[in-house]
Amino acid sequence: MQIVIFSVGADSYAIEALSVQEILRKPTALAIPEAPAHIVGVIDFRGANIPLVNLGHLLGHPERAESEQAVVLTAGGMSAAFQVDEVEDVLNVPNHALDTASATLAGSTSITKAVVRLKERMLVLLDPARLLGKAL
Repeated sequence: MQIVIFSVGADSYAIEALSVQEILRKPTALAIPEAPAHIVGVIDFRGANIPLVNLGHLLGHPERAESEQAVVLTAGGMSAAFQVDEVEDVLNVPNHALDTASATLAGSTSITKAVVRLKERMLVLLDPARLLGKAL
């Protein structure tokens, strides 16, 4: 499986590369009145309006300066851009490096799909469909 690794605050996360449409630099959003607190606004992405989501807020991180990049995800017929501090890497990860048993500790509605065990660290692999469902 190929994953995209990105940081939000001091934490790093991963997502399946197949769900990533594009990585944007400093997208400009149009604010939407009365939108949920984690929705920054909407952006024009390839001629379509999609939500720009403050992923740090959605994950419960403390407020911080505006993010430099956004990862556009598509899954289950939904699309959104998620603000991240930095896209760190794209890696091929063997299936034995994925620990789905750890993800079940968070419950069946969790946005955690698995824990990725790399040589130097562990990462939370986010479930793109559940993440989009929670955000939208």
